[in-house]
Amino acid sequence: MNTNNIVFVLLILHFLVTANSFAQKDKTKSSDGGANISVFLDSLLAGTKTDTEKKKTLQNYIDSDSFNTLHYNDRTYILEHFLKNPQVAKNDSLFLHSKVKLVLYKINAGNYDDPLQLLDEPINKTSKGYLWNVRAEALEIRAYINKRLDNNEECLADYELLLSEASLLNDLNYEYIARMGLGDYFRKIGDAAKSIPHYYRSDEIAELQNDFVKLDRTNAKIGRMLVTAAEFPRALEYFKKSLKYSELINDSSRIHAMRETVADFSPNYTFEEVLKVSQDRIRFLKTLGQKKDLSKSHDLCAKYYYRLGDYDSSYKYSQIALEYAIQGKQTMVIVYSYYRMGLIEFHAKKYEKALLNYKKAEQYYNSEERPGYGDFLYEGMGECYSALGQHPLAKASFKKAKEAKELTFKLDTKKQLAINFARYSINKEKKKEFEDEKAKNEAILTERNYIILSLIGTTFTVVLVLVFVAKLSRERKTNLQIQNEKNVLIEQQRDELNDLNHVKDRLFSVIAHDLRGPVGNMLRLSKLIVLRSKKNDDVQNLEVGSLLNESAKNINRLLQSLLLWGKVQMNAITPFKSSYPIGERLCEIIKLYEENLSIKRIELINQIDPTHIAYVDDGMIDSVFRNLIHNAVKYSNEEGTITLKSLVEAGMIGVSISDDGNGIKKNIIDEIYNPDGILNEEGGRRSGLGLILAKEFVDLNEGQMKIESELGRGTTITILLPILES
Repeated sequence: MNTNNIVFVLLILHFLVTANSFAQKDKTKSSDGGANISVFLDSLLAGTKTDTEKKKTLQNYIDSDSFNTLHYNDRTYILEHFLKNPQVAKNDSLFLHSKVKLVLYKINAGNYDDPLQLLDEPINKTSKGYLWNVRAEALEIRAYINKRLDNNEECLADYELLLSEASLLNDLNYEYIARMGLGDYFRKIGDAAKSIPHYYRSDEIAELQNDFVKLDRTNAKIGRMLVTAAEFPRALEYFKKSLKYSELINDSSRIHAMRETVADFSPNYTFEEVLKVSQDRIRFLKTLGQKKDLSKSHDLCAKYYYRLGDYDSSYKYSQIALEYAIQGKQTMVIVYSYYRMGLIEFHAKKYEKALLNYKKAEQYYNSEERPGYGDFLYEGMGECYSALGQHPLAKASFKKAKEAKELTFKLDTKKQLAINFARYSINKEKKKEFEDEKAKNEAILTERNYIILSLIGTTFTVVLVLVFVAKLSRERKTNLQIQNEKNVLIEQQRDELNDLNHVKDRLFSVIAHDLRGPVGNMLRLSKLIVLRSKKNDDVQNLEVGSLLNESAKNINRLLQSLLLWGKVQMNAITPFKSSYPIGERLCEIIKLYEENLSIKRIELINQIDPTHIAYVDDGMIDSVFRNLIHNAVKYSNEEGTITLKSLVEAGMIGVSISDDGNGIKKNIIDEIYNPDGILNEEGGRRSGLGLILAKEFVDLNEGQMKIESELGRGTTITILLPILES
């Protein structure tokens, strides 16, 4: 090869190296929200002139699937630019919701310092009655950040506030989130007695809603508690269930996380196989820029490299895990990383360096939160002091290790958890394993007729229960009349009445617990039919499955209304009164029916006085107005008119809701005011539960409900409520 060729080859190599360097540099800038994402943003907004156009373009992109594939730093950059738009700042809902989303991206990128301040505005500007979902999500995130920052009192206060408000609003989704957070908090501080009930209730909510996402999380949490109880085989079974649910919902992040957990606890995996699973997850997390979980995966790799005797790789992964853990405020990962690095230095006979790492681990170890778990640190220190010839210090360290072990034995935490979970196993263990359910679901796809018969049978059972409840109610009245007429039989009749009341209460208990299960199963089975049919492109089964799913939902709604009516009849519901701005609340409720109003081309005239404020239970009266507006829309003719007016009457304020629809028959209006029940003598339904419950709720709040209707001309329903005193 001559000199010219050599020079030519060197120039090509130099060009390739330089190009690669620029590529890496550009890649880094993009992941940090720098040059590349700035250029992309400029190109995206090219051609937009006004703030409104820019807002619409950015909002469409943020809502697209492409946005969710970006690095978290790039998402943060775009969202910060979006929030600066004046048109976004004018819209409270959009602005506050986007601000909460920005906090999520920041903590996923490993930033836990700024988000606390960013959450102040979404929390302070919202309430239970205004943008509740934004408020609840902001409280959830703030509690999570406080947990990561070891702000224990603030974390506990946030979760308890979220639970209190969610329970008041009967919001099962955020009750589930609050209870999972409280369970994690108490598990972190080693209080099993308080942690387990929260996990129990979370599991009940997940099963009640047939929510695979929630069932994935609850199974994972229960598995973690079983690990703490040293019930490793049972813990592995729960981790496998969690993995199955995450695969059903196709959540890539959860699938990687649970595969790593199953590999860690399964005896069937070799050390090399566990390492491969963890390294796959590390690559996945880096692609998204999600730093908050990278510390745990690197710590797991460090642990298994140590077991394989590859101390160099173990030390390297421990250092990386330590870096991410310090950034993400993950205390125990910091402790284990320093401890493992100390072990490796000890094996290399670098006793002073090993001792330094042990002492750094001790600085992060909190003996008050985790009593009795520090024996391994003090044993390592004792061995280092012995090797250095500092025997008094070695003796003192071994003494601390002994005290930690004795404290562990005294607390007997593992035994306590094992007993509690034995009880849980009896009450909450699934009737069949996930694989059996899967096989059963596949068989049901070919047995549609059987499912239809089951739905009919369940419906017939509900009707029989309603007839039996009506019969019991009539017998109760008869017994009371006999008691008044015959004083001699007062004691005997009173005992019979008490027996009947107990039977009625137990009957509603049976409805609440025994019928929810079958109806829930029908929901799950029909949902699985739809999922399978979509996956297999089976149009016929998809249509049948959708009909079955809709029927199951209708039965579930009927059952929920029946139970609520039963609670009212048993005086199990007490109003919690507060100020109720009628105009503001009605505006929020009307938004729920804007689509139906548009479809039927109905004109809604809102003449509500915004200064009228009632003193009632907001949840009950919201339910009343939702029901009345729903009926007005449902029974109005196309291109009809619905009118809402304010009024003051007899020292009360109220609202009249008028429509020009079909009207209500007089005998049905009479039955709504009749408190004797909802069934006639033949077991038929007199009228819908909605208006009956509406009147019950108005009466409970010391209000009045008036119904005026003419067949073919429409209906006017007037609600009078107590006024809020100054």
